[in-house]
Amino acid sequence: KIRLKYLYFDVDRYMDKIKLADGAVKAQYEAEKAKFRVPEQRHALHIFFKVSKKDSNQVREAEKKKAEAVLKLVRGGMDFAAAARKYSEGPTAASGGDLGFFSRGRMVKSFDDVVFSLKPGEISGVVESPFGYHIIKLVAVRPAFTRSFDQVKGEIAAAMKRRLAKAQAFKRASTAYEDIIRSGSLKKYSQNNKSEEVIKTGYFSRSAPPKTIVADPKFLQEAFRLKKGELSSLVETGKGYAILFVDDIQESVVPALKDVRDRVVADYRKEKGVELTRQAAESLLKAAREKKGLAAVVSGTARLQESGYLKRSAAGAGIPRQVVVQAFALSLKNPLPREPVAVGNEFYVFQLKARREGAEEINKAQRQQLKAQLLASAQSRLLRDWLVYMQSKSKIWTNEQILQ
Repeated sequence: KIRLKYLYFDVDRYMDKIKLADGAVKAQYEAEKAKFRVPEQRHALHIFFKVSKKDSNQVREAEKKKAEAVLKLVRGGMDFAAAARKYSEGPTAASGGDLGFFSRGRMVKSFDDVVFSLKPGEISGVVESPFGYHIIKLVAVRPAFTRSFDQVKGEIAAAMKRRLAKAQAFKRASTAYEDIIRSGSLKKYSQNNKSEEVIKTGYFSRSAPPKTIVADPKFLQEAFRLKKGELSSLVETGKGYAILFVDDIQESVVPALKDVRDRVVADYRKEKGVELTRQAAESLLKAAREKKGLAAVVSGTARLQESGYLKRSAAGAGIPRQVVVQAFALSLKNPLPREPVAVGNEFYVFQLKARREGAEEINKAQRQQLKAQLLASAQSRLLRDWLVYMQSKSKIWTNEQILQ
């Protein structure tokens, strides 16, 4: 543990003192106008047929033929959203394949290229991506535009004031540091400079710092790098600048095993228990995939439980929210999750048995909220799948020279 004395120069202290010259904000807007350019966005629906790189050519060909058959249906007049709800294998199926508005670069390239080549109302052919096959319909185009000066002048002024305040804080901190060096110590400096408060801490560890600027990662890193009686140079934190002095250090002491044996044993058993539980859940899920269902693999003392119908908006029958969220991402074709769902130290393996349309009517606000949730979930899943794909294609190596 260490005990510190330090000076802190908070940028916010100088914000109110900053006065911007007439026309400065407008000039800044004109100088960085490109920064406020909002790119074209497109609203698309898609019907998804999932394949993975592990699938055989036969499986891939079968999925492609399914996609081609559905393409004929939608080009023949079948409502696209209805077709998506019926045939799509992706998480947006329930919302009619709706992906919402997105800009170029948000989707994988093969998907992106097709979306940004369509006209509103047009339906693509079968599009192949790293995740499978897609049929895409462009709904609308939101043209690119530049946010007006009136829309952004507030954020420009705030950013300018913060830059200038940060410069003032740096100048004041630099002057203080030079004065400390000239004075010979922080103590002598504080005796001659009452305008800057020397803040004192109690003893604290790296893992449990005071809930002040001391908890800033850069502040902590520098504090625990110094030796007793050492003065830091200027330390830039997320909100300002600090000068640190280590007043005292209490060396850490490892307690004798006999004094903490019970706690060590309990912690070890808990950690191993959680790991064994996770492994058991993964093994059960793997067996369920191979046997095409949980009922075929649950035996002995294990008991297979069945829920009633659940709503998306809330957990029921004691089922954790995380499980309900994952369950609504499943389909009858793919009724098992990718991995057990962890809730604290518990792991859940489950299977979608049936699904039905809700009997309750929902109002417009609820419908919009549900749509937003579905879109966010779909976009998150697409991004995650893209990252997994990119990771599988990346090359990782170790630069031995850096490690030496």
